[in-house]
Amino acid sequence: MAIGDINNDGLPDIYFTGNMVNDKLYLNKGGLSFEDISDSAGIVTPGWSTGVTMVDINHDGLLDIYVCRSGNYDKDKRKNLLYINQGNLKFIEQAEAYGIADTSYSTQAAFFDYDKDGDLDMYLLNHTNDIRDPNNVRPLKKDGNGPANDKLYRNDETKDKGIVFTEVSKEAGIVFDGLGLGVGIADINNDGWEDILVTNDFIANDYLYINKKDGTFQEMAKTYLDHVSHFSMGNDMADFNNDGLVDIVTMDMRPGDNYHEKNVRTTKFRLI
Repeated sequence: MAIGDINNDGLPDIYFTGNMVNDKLYLNKGGLSFEDISDSAGIVTPGWSTGVTMVDINHDGLLDIYVCRSGNYDKDKRKNLLYINQGNLKFIEQAEAYGIADTSYSTQAAFFDYDKDGDLDMYLLNHTNDIRDPNNVRPLKKDGNGPANDKLYRNDETKDKGIVFTEVSKEAGIVFDGLGLGVGIADINNDGWEDILVTNDFIANDYLYINKKDGTFQEMAKTYLDHVSHFSMGNDMADFNNDGLVDIVTMDMRPGDNYHEKNVRTTKFRLI
């Protein structure tokens, strides 16, 4: 789900993703009352949605909506969607025009200016449905060609062409395969440039991509972290103790002892 004020009335609205049901967009009417405006707003495309981000991608003062998609569908039926806010509670889907109608098995997207050129780029977190035995130990690809490799899209906005995204994953160093279920953006090393934390399910370790300030990233989880979670379900980063340093929370489904691992799945918090 995503929460944001889509009509700038000071009230937060809610977008819910659906899989066996359509996505829903609810307009906040005030007083804890919401109206389903999905159909009238143009949010009518069925499919298996997994994640959603509200972001003013075209910097017109209105929040747009980017939806990640997955499911056992052909590529054409699992393209990610970008709903551009037209004002007056209307949206038009334009992912193809912006170059981010990605057909990977996506989990979530994060928008940030990784190259400090003044526009928003996109990190796309991926998994895969092509592997049906993800617990089977196999070598993970490290060349950007893995079935669940994440994607980095650079925003190449110009006055003449407008906003067009270019996929630059390999050249930027986003090359480690994993089954991503969480992505966080923060300046981990306090150098003024935002870094990327990716938490993965199954056999892949979590990844920490440090921004090298030249358009590339270096995976440095082993340098910065003494340990990582297994079977990560998600993450968040913030300064929890107000010491000026970014802390990390991951959600881990692996039980802490052998008895509970054999008995029932539990979810734990890990603070790094």
